[in-house]
Amino acid sequence: ENFDASTMPSGWSQQVSGAGITNDRWTISLTNTAGGTINEIKCTYMSTNPSPGLTRVITPAINTVGITGINLSFKHFFDAFGTGVNLRIQSSKDMITWTNESWSLLSVTTNIGPTTVTTPVTNNLNSSNTYIAFEVDGDLYQFDNWFIDNVSITNACTPTIQATAFGASSITSSSM
Repeated sequence: ENFDASTMPSGWSQQVSGAGITNDRWTISLTNTAGGTINEIKCTYMSTNPSPGLTRVITPAINTVGITGINLSFKHFFDAFGTGVNLRIQSSKDMITWTNESWSLLSVTTNIGPTTVTTPVTNNLNSSNTYIAFEVDGDLYQFDNWFIDNVSITNACTPTIQATAFGASSITSSSM
């Protein structure tokens, strides 16, 4: 997803958890801070009642029936402020129970990126509804922004078959 519009793409959603955490942390930014094309998603810190808190932006449902591994690739830039925030990738089949995937980043006091991340997603697959989330949790005051762009998902078994998670209804698989 290259986030071409000025509003969140169709099918994307947000979730929050924690006292006073508002569901407006994720927006479209008319920038290319993550190193991708102009327009990207941005998560912004929260200055009131921020800890502990959690906010995530979630892809539309992806059909992964028959697939045992996918790769998530994205560009990102973490605009740091302090320690106490964890960025991570999660997956779910129901948007209720979330499983941490292998990529995560603990905040530091220096900016990180722009850089490209490619990481496997190995949980909650072989389902007609697999969701992938970009999550920020902890003290939501301890960062400035997290910019994400150029999100793509590929079948880990057949790298030549690629589909983006946004607008694609499924990722097809072929024998290995």
